[in-house]
Amino acid sequence: MDHTKSLVKKLQERLGSDVIVDFVMRYTPPFAPEVIERLQKENVEKFTLFLCILSTLHTTSKSSLEDFEEAYHKVCR
Repeated sequence: MDHTKSLVKKLQERLGSDVIVDFVMRYTPPFAPEVIERLQKENVEKFTLFLCILSTLHTTSKSSLEDFEEAYHKVCR
């Protein structure tokens, strides 16, 4: 996870303070619901997801996106 945190920090520095850069993990914290709640508190209305999955399997990517989408709908009811 150190590599992920390093990437997030570098991207945040590059994009500046007008953009919030964060990350979500599927099987270990930070999980989608807590990150979504954090973004809601910052009044984020629009976001972009980038998948950083070592697997090239379409099903892995698809299920990760579905996991985030499900969490988003639960948190944002």
